[in-house]
Amino acid sequence: DLADDITLATLTALAEVNGNFAITGTFSMQGRFTRGGIPVTLTWTGTEWQYSASDTTEDLMDNNFQVTVTYGGGYRITTNQPRYLDVTATLDKTININTDASIAPLELRAGDANDDNEIEVGDAGIVGGEYWQTGSDKRGDVNFDLIVNIQDLALVGSNYTVTSATAYGSWAP
Repeated sequence: DLADDITLATLTALAEVNGNFAITGTFSMQGRFTRGGIPVTLTWTGTEWQYSASDTTEDLMDNNFQVTVTYGGGYRITTNQPRYLDVTATLDKTININTDASIAPLELRAGDANDDNEIEVGDAGIVGGEYWQTGSDKRGDVNFDLIVNIQDLALVGSNYTVTSATAYGSWAP
C-alpha cells in the first residue's frame, strides 16, 4: 500500500516540565518525644514509569519532613517505621502537587511489634515475652526507649485491634 510508505507530516515540540516543588510535613510517633528518623516516601502516580522521592524526618517539632519532587501531579504517601502502624500503598493516601505544598500532620500509632500493620494479641505477646529486657534489638520496645516496660504495654493496649486502615482512614494529606 502506497500510503504506508509516505510520511505526510512530522511534528517536533518541546515540553517544559514544571517541577522542583518543595513538599513539607510534620510526622510524629505516638509515645516518643523525638520526631526524627521516620522513613517517608512520595511515589508519583502520573504514569506507569516509577518515580519517587523519599527521606526520613528530622528531630524538629514542626515541618520535620521536607523533600523536593521533580514532577507535578499525584503522589502516594507511604511510611515504613518499624513497630508503628504504617501508611501503606493500599491506603492510597495521595496529595496532588502543582506548587510547593504541605502535608497534613500525622502521628503514627505505636504497638505493632510484629510489623503486620495490625495491633493484636501477637504484639502483646512480644511485649510480655520481653518485659523488663533492655536493648535496641527488642521488638517489644515499641516506643524505642531501650527498655520493654509498662509504657510499651500501655501503647499496645490503647491501640489494641487498631489497623493501619482504621488508624489513618480519615487522614487526608
